[in-house]
Parts: sequence; structure tokens; C-alpha cells
Amino acid sequence: MAGPLQVRGLFPTRILAFDLEPAEAAAFNAYLWAEIDRLLTPRPPAPPGQTWQTHHDLHLKPAFQPFVQLVQACAQRWLEEFRLLKQPLAITGCWGNLNPPGLSHNAHNHPNNLISGVYYVRTGAGADVITFMDPRPQVLQVLPRFTQQTPLNATELNVPSLEGRLVLFPGWLVHGVPSNRGNQERLSIAFNLTPAETA
Repeated sequence: MAGPLQVRGLFPTRILAFDLEPAEAAAFNAYLWAEIDRLLTPRPPAPPGQTWQTHHDLHLKPAFQPFVQLVQACAQRWLEEFRLLKQPLAITGCWGNLNPPGLSHNAHNHPNNLISGVYYVRTGAGADVITFMDPRPQVLQVLPRFTQQTPLNATELNVPSLEGRLVLFPGWLVHGVPSNRGNQERLSIAFNLTPAETA
């Protein structure tokens, strides 16, 4: 007779989400939208089927220092959550992604970074998820049917992309953005961090 069931979570992949208060998010997002819209006006050419992006140096611009402060505060919470040594983290890149209706962002990861993240300035119905893929290729060898999709058995999971939400995840985790099925441009700000001593 088997004893009591014991469940262990080995090598977990954690995603952290931080939501600003609605009033704070509305004002902050209006400010960020204006700054990025200015950088992307007139809209530069974009390869067919791809998003518009700013240069990856927003963290160096004075106008984005309030955003940098938010990122750094959330990143320190990440270190606390995983019982990692609190230390200075350097932003290695920070850029705006503007998705017009109909466009997506292909699956990818951010190599050589400890933490990657994204903040949502404008989403809306039809453009309000980010998709994360199972990082273990071996699980695709046998895919049994399930009675209910959960984080314990899925090979892809969508996380809601809410305006005013900042999401942190490991830089190696593959992710993408489905096609924008809404009727307005979707704007997010992506960034990467690594320990300052290795940057």
C-alpha cells in the first residue's frame, strides 16, 4: 500500500508580475506613450510582419529614469523571492515595442541575461497576452491528453498583459506575443538585467 502522496517541485520556472495602482498606471502610461510615440514619429520602416522598436538605450535617456527606478525596484524583489544575494543589477538593454494591429512577435529568448522583463503601456482586447513556452524540449517527445490545462501539464501558457503590469522572467525562457487582434497599437517596454559585476 502506497504511503501519503508527496509532491515536489523540481527546477521551477517562476514568473513574477507587479501591477501598478490603476490611477498611477494611467498617468505613468500616458507619459511613457507620449515619449515613445515621439521617438517613433514618423514611424520608421519595419520588416514585413514585425514590430516597430526603439533603440535599446531607453534606460540611458533622462526621460525614462522613472521607469528605470521601477524596473530596479522590481528586480530587487526578484532577488529576494529567489533567495539570491542582493546586489546591483545593470540594465543591459531597454526598448519600446510597438505592435500595430495584425502583427505578432516571434518566439525568442534573451541570452546572457539573468532577468528579462516587459512593462505594458497599452494593450487592449485582442492584444493582451504574452505566451511562454516550456523550456524542456524533452517533454515534447510524448504529449498525453489532459483533463484540464494547468501550469503543471501545459507546454505553452499565456500570461495576461495588463496595462500597468510589469512581468519578470528568466532571460533564457522562450516567449512570444500572438498577433495583435485588436484595433489599436500595442505598446510595451522590454528590458534585460544582469549582475553589475558581470555587465
